[in-house]
Amino acid sequence: MKRVDLGVFNVIKAVQAGKFKGNHDLKFTLANGGMSVGEINPAVPRVFIDKMNQIRQKIISGRLKVPTTLQQ
Repeated sequence: MKRVDLGVFNVIKAVQAGKFKGNHDLKFTLANGGMSVGEINPAVPRVFIDKMNQIRQKIISGRLKVPTTLQQ
């Protein structure tokens, strides 16, 4: 889930603080809270959720790199 609300909030905060610098892209990541996991169906086994959270932590820590291009 892309947390665009967080991006809008951060832009408003920067404008109010006089620190807004336009003409650049916002970067949404797991580490900065800009990406998240949506609601998970209760039928999903806990083992899968735990594994997903382990992978999430590896991505945040930089131990796992997410591809930036689509492989064919």
